[in-house]
Amino acid sequence: MKALASILVSVLLLGVPAYGAGSFRLDTELAPILDQHPSVRDFLFSRFAIASSGWACRIGNIVSPRFGGRRVGPYKVKAKARGTGGEYTHLITIYTEYIAKDAQGNDTGWADAVAISEELDFVEVTPLSSTCVAPNQSVVQPH
Repeated sequence: MKALASILVSVLLLGVPAYGAGSFRLDTELAPILDQHPSVRDFLFSRFAIASSGWACRIGNIVSPRFGGRRVGPYKVKAKARGTGGEYTHLITIYTEYIAKDAQGNDTGWADAVAISEELDFVEVTPLSSTCVAPNQSVVQPH
């Protein structure tokens, strides 16, 4: 039985290096993206108390050995109305657009990229519930 369980776990984990989630720090990893649009950043921080860390996708080693393990959007972080106590009541999702550049600075795909950057695309603020995210949501666009 242990051998069967071991094989099953091994099979299930084969796809994990291609996609995963990882935590990030708001002040070091997400701040530079929000700083691209100060009005959006200021809006969010003036209205919400935002957790100091959240979670995001991670680039897998199979997708790009050079960038394997790097976190990329969408970034998700819990928040609550500024000045309120208690649990976090909202989920803020920051969507980004990836820009991959080759050694000459031209746009390229993941395989030939030597640099990847992200640009803020849009922000979604969604109320949390104990079972799922509520369907009504607010969207803040930086444009």
